[in-house]
Amino acid sequence: MRMLRLLGLALILLLVGGAVLHALNQRQPALPSPRRGVEVEFQAGPTAPAPAADAGDATRGASPTRAGVTAFDHRLMFVLSRAADEAGHRLRALLPVLADALGQALTRPPREAHPYIEAARQRLSAGNVEAAIELFYLALDRESSHRQALEGLADALLLTGRFDQATPILRQLAQLYPDQQAGAFNLAVGMWRRGELAAAEQTFRQLVARDEGDIRARYNLAALLQSQGKLAEARQQWQRVLDQQPELALAQHALGEVLMDLGEPEQALEAFAAVATLRGDDLVAWLNLAEAARSAGSLGRALAALEQAQRLEPGQPLIYLRRGEVFLQLHRATGRADFLDNAVDAWEKCLTLDPDQPQLRQWLTMHRAAGHPPTPETAPAAPAADGER
Repeated sequence: MRMLRLLGLALILLLVGGAVLHALNQRQPALPSPRRGVEVEFQAGPTAPAPAADAGDATRGASPTRAGVTAFDHRLMFVLSRAADEAGHRLRALLPVLADALGQALTRPPREAHPYIEAARQRLSAGNVEAAIELFYLALDRESSHRQALEGLADALLLTGRFDQATPILRQLAQLYPDQQAGAFNLAVGMWRRGELAAAEQTFRQLVARDEGDIRARYNLAALLQSQGKLAEARQQWQRVLDQQPELALAQHALGEVLMDLGEPEQALEAFAAVATLRGDDLVAWLNLAEAARSAGSLGRALAALEQAQRLEPGQPLIYLRRGEVFLQLHRATGRADFLDNAVDAWEKCLTLDPDQPQLRQWLTMHRAAGHPPTPETAPAAPAADGER
């Protein structure tokens, strides 16, 4: 940096000296014009006396001036010329050193965090998360409390699932910037993933108390409460989420699960019906709706939901297993043999699609041998579907 300052001073001297020399050269000396003899006509008569010179005239006469270059101007031009020559000579001698210093300054890593942060963001946009993490760490080496570097590093670590590394950084951000909602939210998520459930729940509660419209925080609070079996409060939080955003299908699904666990299939039926309406091509939504309807005693609605599921994915064995259960329940309620035949047909179709169901196969074998309707004790148990209650 010192070399760069010297280079700047030398250039300034050259520019100033050159400007002065140029200005002085513009002042050309005024050469006296050749005087011609002036013919004076004398007239007769006494000669008038010359007026007496006053003090001012005497003073002016003592130091006459004329336009042009004075001796002082010549000396100044000489001094400046010598100074410019000397500066130019020294500058030429310093040029290799200055060039080397400039090259080092340009190639030396920056001392500020900002260039590393910008580079890290570019890597993140390109999907190179690991390179972005290294650059964020380099930025923090320059400025250990830089907010954007801390936030970027925490986000990148969360993206890669490194919650143990991200959580201390998120805590640091929460201490430095306690009013930042997004940072506190990420901290709560990190603590939840690390198993710090009580701390995560407390942070989510603080977030929704600070901003009741923060649907992300309330959604996660509801999910955390449900995962801990706090079903009554989870129900309240899911309902508040849906009050703000009723088209949120995942929240409707979660509320339906909670209601089923609370033994309220009639209300769960409405929640799952909302999911099926929002996601008409979601097989699990229709299977859950069928199960809730069956549990609520709405067997016709259950069969209708299973028919819709069958249209979506006719080769899914679970559809026929659930269909057999509904027909068996209809047979028990009415005594009609055709409902039992429908149940057997559905279960045989289920075994055709998925032969690895020993319990169902054993029950059908016993039913054919005995030739009588199944009892509740011998009815097949329905295995749970992936993602289904």
